[in-house]
Amino acid sequence: MVAEQNVQIAALGARLEAAAGTEESFAIQREIEQQKQATGRRLLELQLEMARTDGDADGVAGIEAAIAAWDAPQPAPQRVDRPTPTAPQR
Repeated sequence: MVAEQNVQIAALGARLEAAAGTEESFAIQREIEQQKQATGRRLLELQLEMARTDGDADGVAGIEAAIAAWDAPQPAPQRVDRPTPTAPQR
């Protein structure tokens, strides 16, 4: 699975290099990111399957928590207004 991902990422990397500086490069970067995230998620699923097979209740609970955190929506970054620093120059 990881070897397959590496082949796909290498192909996308070649496309990215050819498209450097164009609008398409952002789409390719996003595709690379999605590939890596999908592989990471699949690795967690495989670890969960192995923990269940081994009867590792603590491992199952930990991996299930990791998968739940993975699937949880990420909050959008919020702009924070900060006052302008007023420290005197040194």
